[in-house]
Amino acid sequence: DEKISNITKTMLYAMMMYYTAGCDVRPVLYYVREMNDKTYSPLLVDKSSNEEGAMYSTYREAFESLIAAKLSEIYDPNVPFRQCEDKKACRYCDYRAVCGR
Repeated sequence: DEKISNITKTMLYAMMMYYTAGCDVRPVLYYVREMNDKTYSPLLVDKSSNEEGAMYSTYREAFESLIAAKLSEIYDPNVPFRQCEDKKACRYCDYRAVCGR
């Protein structure tokens, strides 16, 4: 899902600010196509608590734990690389040269 990917990137940027600049930032997503909608908000909404616009520190521990687990999986030589099953998605993938499609 594109929004999940964008949220992950936004949280990574927030993590970088947290550690490099000592700033606890409020992660937001700006979708230009949606900005004219009166109900649009760039604030992230936590679906489990319905909290909107929380600071990075609210999610720091859980997010960094998930990132660490994913990196461990990526670098684990016992976990084989698997290509995406949807070959259509590969046409626009930034990493298609890495996986050979």
